[in-house]
Amino acid sequence: MKRILTPSLLLMMTIGFFTSCNEITKRVEDKITELDAKAVYLDSLVNKEIGKVLELDTLISSENFKVKKLDSLIQRNSSKIDSVARKKIQLLDAILN
Repeated sequence: MKRILTPSLLLMMTIGFFTSCNEITKRVEDKITELDAKAVYLDSLVNKEIGKVLELDTLISSENFKVKKLDSLIQRNSSKIDSVARKKIQLLDAILN
């Protein structure tokens, strides 16, 4: 009787082992699928934020160009005003002396 139970017990243990392996495999696959979904979401989020950074960089470059252009215009006008003021001061100085 002992011999009959041993192969059956071995068969049941083997079936149990493979069943538990299948359950573990299923759990692992579920976790991998979940992690993959999270990775895709994070990738999308990162790409969206990179797009915002690139837009901001373009805006900064554009505004920087405008500031340089305005600075150049102010320097030119400042030089003209200084020149006119010097001439008026010299003319006033000539009249007073």
